[in-house]
Amino acid sequence: MIDKIKTLLNKTNELEDKINSLSNNQNNFYNTNNFVCFSKGQLNLSFANSNKILLAEFETIENFPLYFQNQIELNIPTSQTIKISLSINKITFFRSTRKLQAGYNQFTIMKSFTPLKNEQVELYLQITTENDSPITIMSNTLFVWGLCNHSNEIQYQVLETNDNFYLSYLNNNTLYFSKIEKTETELNSEDFTFYSSAIGYSFAFLKSTSKVYIFRIDLDGNLFFTDIEDNNETFIDSNVTHISTCSSVDSIKISIIKNYNCYTFEMNENEIFSNHAMVDSNDILLYKSYLYCNKYNNNFYLILTDKNNSNYLTKSIPEYQSNNHFINAEYSIEFEEYEVG
Repeated sequence: MIDKIKTLLNKTNELEDKINSLSNNQNNFYNTNNFVCFSKGQLNLSFANSNKILLAEFETIENFPLYFQNQIELNIPTSQTIKISLSINKITFFRSTRKLQAGYNQFTIMKSFTPLKNEQVELYLQITTENDSPITIMSNTLFVWGLCNHSNEIQYQVLETNDNFYLSYLNNNTLYFSKIEKTETELNSEDFTFYSSAIGYSFAFLKSTSKVYIFRIDLDGNLFFTDIEDNNETFIDSNVTHISTCSSVDSIKISIIKNYNCYTFEMNENEIFSNHAMVDSNDILLYKSYLYCNKYNNNFYLILTDKNNSNYLTKSIPEYQSNNHFINAEYSIEFEEYEVG
């Protein structure tokens, strides 16, 4: 009886090992064949000599191999040899040279990479030309096989002006926008114009001047603003991770997240900024903020979000003026002394 129990137990253990092995193989097969596309269409990025471009951000798993296929479209004025490299954080895992003809060129880079540890990484493409020659990268499409549980959050915004709509979206740290008339239409990615690299942004319309402004956070956390017609950015602040704006008739309200705190300030129609005021959040670490203006009661609302996606709503308090009325009067007091006999 004991021998039969031992035999049954051994067979049960063998069966469990086979099931676990099959499950692992299926997971490995799924992860290996899972891919993510990071596309920068309509990039039209021009520069001279050399530039380093952020293509993607994702999380790696130690010893779990990745495979990259990167398609590049570019224009160069003269036939020449260019240098190309791919790097993850500070590790360059691909370096090559390509002989390209003058004008339009398209080529593909294919390379595998095995991460040394679990970490959040940034993947960069660097291209260097000969003799400081100018170059225009028209588009870049990157496929990555082997990424697990990668979610690409795309940020959208629609802004209405007097005569137009401004449609915009931020995908893979790349900001695009399109200005369209107020008519029914259909758009795809080809109808949007590349603006710049960014980790956050917000469009705002000032009614008193009929100007549209872009507030942009670059890849280093620097916040800039510009009139969209001028496209001449001005620095506002550093170490910013999130921004939200909304407008009244003659000013733009701005909220930013900086060092896990929320600050609010205003810009008037002369593009003069007020002082930053920190919002009291009771030591909650904040990651996002959202401003909203209720035009019917002229109240501003601020929604704050922490790392657990819990939201907190605050409301502006209207300023009231009170007038005090006083009565002006003169008093005269006279004293008389007399003696009682």
